[in-house]
Amino acid sequence: MYTHFLIGAGTHEMEGIPGMIAARYNIQQKINTLHYCNYNRIEVILTSNKQEDPSRMGVFRDDGKRAHLQYYADEKAFRRPDGSTDLPQLYKALLAGLEILWEKKGWNTEDLREIYRKIEEEGFFVSVAAGKALTSPDKQCKAEFYCVLYPGYADYYLWFYNKKKKWERKIMFLKGHEEPALFFNFFQNRDWRDNEYFLISDWNKEVFFVFNVNTDAFTVEYKPVHSLEMAQNKLKSFEAGLTQEERTKLFGLPY
Repeated sequence: MYTHFLIGAGTHEMEGIPGMIAARYNIQQKINTLHYCNYNRIEVILTSNKQEDPSRMGVFRDDGKRAHLQYYADEKAFRRPDGSTDLPQLYKALLAGLEILWEKKGWNTEDLREIYRKIEEEGFFVSVAAGKALTSPDKQCKAEFYCVLYPGYADYYLWFYNKKKKWERKIMFLKGHEEPALFFNFFQNRDWRDNEYFLISDWNKEVFFVFNVNTDAFTVEYKPVHSLEMAQNKLKSFEAGLTQEERTKLFGLPY
């Protein structure tokens, strides 16, 4: 069973901490290597409210398939003087919250500490793939769409390689939204045009990223349904550094 790991903000101060989304994906990948974890969803809610109702702390909902728990943490510990996120402190708090559930289930909490050591050894690096690699018509090359997550943004890549990975080409084509599920779901059409060109496009097939296996360059092409500006704005809404209000307006939705 695949376990989805979610992070909630129990107080306003916990909202929008850079790196929270990357931490969610990183921990999710690691706990899914623990085959005994039989939940399909676990949510850890971080709160900085010391007066929180005791009945809402720890594991407050658990039906055997979904577990929700709340854990107290000082949000100031997550923020360095320069404004960046103290990733070790953030990960330690999240895994400490998970320990409550592990202890309730009688699972080995050392596994969570080993997860933290592994994450620390990897430098808190996390990448997320958008499905499986797709093979070219002549079976000579594969293309894989993925991103690398950082606090506040993600770098999106297309990776070409041959069967034995003796040859590869990685093309970073966008510094964008830190939630990969939004980008992957919008740009859900991916396929080879022929043995040299690979295309990634949105669900309406208005915006196309066009890649060639022989070069690091790529192009963006548009086939707008309504107007070129609207199609361009939809792509711009996925760029890094925008507020939620800016993204929503660019996408043409009311805020």
